[in-house]
Amino acid sequence: DGFRRHVRGGGCIMPSIVYTIIIIIALLFFGVLVWYVATRNSIKRAEQAVNEAEAALDAAMSARHDALAGAAEAVRTYTDTELPIPVTKPKKCASLEEKEKQAKQLDELAEKLRVTLAKHPALSADSAFAALPASEEKLKNAICTYNAGADRLSGKLTRFPSKTVAGRMCLENRQRFSL
Repeated sequence: DGFRRHVRGGGCIMPSIVYTIIIIIALLFFGVLVWYVATRNSIKRAEQAVNEAEAALDAAMSARHDALAGAAEAVRTYTDTELPIPVTKPKKCASLEEKEKQAKQLDELAEKLRVTLAKHPALSADSAFAALPASEEKLKNAICTYNAGADRLSGKLTRFPSKTVAGRMCLENRQRFSL
């Protein structure tokens, strides 16, 4: 009689262990799923930040081009000296290498304008020259923002454990912008 009670009582213990194991497995699965989604979203946010920073970089380069073109026109009007302005504005769909090349061309033009301004100080009163420092600062800030975003994304794409999620997303590292 006591044996029968013990067997019946033991039968109740077994299902609770199975349910506990099932709950633990479900919680682990749910935890991994939440981590995966959070990591994927973090990588997507980093990618979006780099895309936005690249758009801001394009806008800053375009503004720099416009400011330098205006200053070059003021130099031409004042001194009858023709300064070579890059013919085309920086392109938004250009590769990073092309953008770097265009930025270097803009820097070369800016240097020529500084030399001309040193020879003709009266030019500094022209409103076209007032926009130059702001456009240069805006471009530097855009480059810093882009590079910080590219570094952040690169870290997410190359460091474990987020690298395991990133591998499934087919994303590529973004190169840093350098001058």
